[in-house]
Amino acid sequence: SGDYDRARTLAREALQYAKGLQPEMSQAPLHGFAQSMRFAGDLDGAADLLGQSLALNRRIDDQGMVAVELHNLGHVELHRGNLDAARRLFGELDERGDSGDPYGAAMTHLNSGALAFAGGDREQAASELHAADAAITEGAIELAPDDRFELDRLREQLARRKEWR
Repeated sequence: SGDYDRARTLAREALQYAKGLQPEMSQAPLHGFAQSMRFAGDLDGAADLLGQSLALNRRIDDQGMVAVELHNLGHVELHRGNLDAARRLFGELDERGDSGDPYGAAMTHLNSGALAFAGGDREQAASELHAADAAITEGAIELAPDDRFELDRLREQLARRKEWR
């Protein structure tokens, strides 16, 4: 609903309840806490928590969530202006191989487009955005709010850049 302060409070409380339990019990609250920090604008806090979530998911061997957090942390690093860190995170995600699902394909194009734009290659960014849009349409995909935000952000960046030319 956009109430990131409330989401942050609830996630923090859930993490407290999960202390002392199996590590898996911290997975969802830690992810939620990181995302609430991200969308409340605390990118440094979000990066720290996403890093913790990534480490937890590696430790408990949840490969799906490892991929999710590589993706999320990559976008946070782009927002923080850390292009090399984003390249490294998205590169690791790419090395994991094609997930075979349309959502994953759309996110691969989004990530490549965001990196291309950040690196100054507007044409490649536009091409990747087009491919992401096609994958979303063909797969009848409803994006998660954070992924929709990043896709719309890339679209807006490209539109602004076009206006400046």
